[in-house]
Amino acid sequence: MQFRKSFFLLLALTTFALASQEPTGIVMLFRHGARGPTSDAVDNTWENMIGELTPVGMRQEFLRGVYLSKLYPNLFSKYDPNTIYIRSSDVNRTIMSAYSMLDGLFLGKGPSFAEAYPLDRTIPLYPLNFSVTDRDVLPFKYQAVPIHTLESDKDELLRGYSAPVCPISTNLTSNQSQSPAYQEMMNKFNSTITELYKAVPNIKPLNTGGLNDLSDALIANYFEGKPLPGGIDPNSGLGRNFTFLMSYMAYFLNAGTPLQRRLFSMNPLTQFKADLEQILKGSKTNIRLYSAHDSTLLPILAAMGIASHECLYKNFFENGNATSCYFPKFASALRFELWKNDTDENSSEIRVYFDEVAQNICKSANGHCKWGAFKDFIQNITQGKGIDYYRQTCISGEQEVVTDPHTGLKTALYVSSGIAVALLLGIVFAIRRKKIFESQAYNTF
Repeated sequence: MQFRKSFFLLLALTTFALASQEPTGIVMLFRHGARGPTSDAVDNTWENMIGELTPVGMRQEFLRGVYLSKLYPNLFSKYDPNTIYIRSSDVNRTIMSAYSMLDGLFLGKGPSFAEAYPLDRTIPLYPLNFSVTDRDVLPFKYQAVPIHTLESDKDELLRGYSAPVCPISTNLTSNQSQSPAYQEMMNKFNSTITELYKAVPNIKPLNTGGLNDLSDALIANYFEGKPLPGGIDPNSGLGRNFTFLMSYMAYFLNAGTPLQRRLFSMNPLTQFKADLEQILKGSKTNIRLYSAHDSTLLPILAAMGIASHECLYKNFFENGNATSCYFPKFASALRFELWKNDTDENSSEIRVYFDEVAQNICKSANGHCKWGAFKDFIQNITQGKGIDYYRQTCISGEQEVVTDPHTGLKTALYVSSGIAVALLLGIVFAIRRKKIFESQAYNTF
C-alpha cells in the first residue's frame, strides 16, 4: 500500500514537472484580427475603416498575447530585446495586430523608475502644465517592442504570393480558374449562387468578384455587429454551402497545384526552419513572430497537408473528419515549438500547432517531429530549392495546372478572393464550433 502511494505521488510530481516544462523557443506565423471589408461594394457604411483592423481585431490579438504569456511564462517573463524578433507585412491591420498581441504578451511587465530617480529629468524640453508623479515609464507598465517591416512589393517572405512580388501568381490563378474542374464545381452550386443573388441583388456580377465582396462583407459585418447582408444566416443550408464554396475556391485557385504550394510556401518554411535551427544552435533570439495574412498561411497549410481543397471536398461531400481543414480565420496561427535535447541534437523535437490543435506532420507515434525528420519534411516541400529558384520562377512564367475531378468553379476571381474565404468560416466557428456537417445536410447545391 505504501509503495502504491509513493508511486502515485511520484507520478503526480512527474506529470506536474512535465506540464510546467517549456520549449526552448517558438516560431509563429499568425493572421491579423478582425477587420473591415476590403471593399464597400456590398456595404458602404464602413467609411474610413475599409480593410482596417477593428476594435474586435485588436481584442483578438491582445487575448492571443495574454494566452501565450500564460502558456510560456518563462519565455515571456520579461521583455528582453535580445530574445524576441517580430516582423509584420507592411499593412496597417497586420502591424496593429502585432502591437495588440505584444501588449498582451508583456501586459504589466514594462519598466518603472526607481524611487530615488528624479522624475523631473523625464520631462521633455518644452513646458508642461502638469506634474509627473507616476513612476511607471509608460501607463499601465506598457512595454514597447520594435516591429520590423519591408515594403509590400519587396516582401518575398510574407507576401510572396502576391502579383507585385511574384508576377506569375496571377497566371497560375487564372489557369486554375479556366480548368474544367473549376467549371464543374461551379455548376454544382448554381442554385446556391442564384439564392445569393436573390438575397443580395445589388452585388456585382459574378465575373467581377461579387461573391468575394459578399463573403467579405458578411464576415466583417458579423464581427462588427452590423446587419448581415441579405440576412444570410451562415448556419443555414445556404450559408454552409456558401462557406464551402468560397473556402474551396480559395484553396483551389491559389494553392491547387504542386507548383503553387511549393512556390508560395517555400520562403516562409525555409525561414522558419532557419529560425528553429538558429535557436537549436544557441541563438538568444528564441522567440520569432510573424504577423501576416490568410493568403500567407493558405499555401503553407496546403503544402504541409493541414488544409487544402482536397480535404475540404472530403469533409463536405464525403463526411470527412479533417478538423483542421478550413480557411484561416481571423487571428489563426501556425506555431512551431522547439524542444531541444541538450545531449543529442538530433533527438530534439519540433511540435506543430495550428489554432492550438497539434499537427502530426511527420506521422510519428507521439505526434512530434525529430529534428532530422522535420528538416526532411521541409526539404520535401521545397525540393531543396531556394530563393534563386523562387525569383526565377516568378519571372520566367513556369506553368503548371493540375486538374482535380472534384473541383471547379467558373469565375476568375482575383487572388484576393482567397482573403474572403476565411470570412464566412469565422462566422461559422464563432457561432457554433461544431462540425459543419450535420445529419440534415443541405443537399440542393
